[in-house]
Amino acid sequence: MLLTILAEQPTDFSRYNDDVQRVALRDIRGTTQEFEIEHVDQLLPRLIDKKFGPALIRDPDIYGAYEWVNPALRAYVRLRK
Repeated sequence: MLLTILAEQPTDFSRYNDDVQRVALRDIRGTTQEFEIEHVDQLLPRLIDKKFGPALIRDPDIYGAYEWVNPALRAYVRLRK
């Protein structure tokens, strides 16, 4: 569910190119509470851990911002709803 919420988050720009989009945790906290997803900060490390994927990488310049490693994964997650 968290991955779907992150994939659906609208983004204005990306750091590297138009295909890889940045997501911000502060922008999804309200949505995660609506779906009763608790402890987002504890769930997110699995999405950035190298042995599980990773699906996201941390943006070193902006606290709480992440980018999709593979834009095809984001598109796949969005299509699976």
